Amino acid sequence: MKAREIAQIPTEEKWLTKKEAAAMCMVSNTTLWAWSKSGYLVPAKMGRRTLYALSDIQKILATRGDDCEAPSWGKGKRRDG
Repeated sequence: MKAREIAQIPTEEKWLTKKEAAAMCMVSNTTLWAWSKSGYLVPAKMGRRTLYALSDIQKILATRGDDCEAPSWGKGKRRDG
């Protein structure tokens, strides 16, 4: 069983830009930022670039499912002034 788990671990991680990650998750850059702040999807900083691990995004998409939405931070009451 352990050998099977080790065999499934990718040897090299693929990294996505903010634009690619947002498109894959079908969310906005603001949502990616909120996910980062909450710890839901933590990016890696490489120099000035913010990159997201493809494996992390795949986990989110697998747990989110078709009938379940991602956390919706900031969709509370509207402030009019």
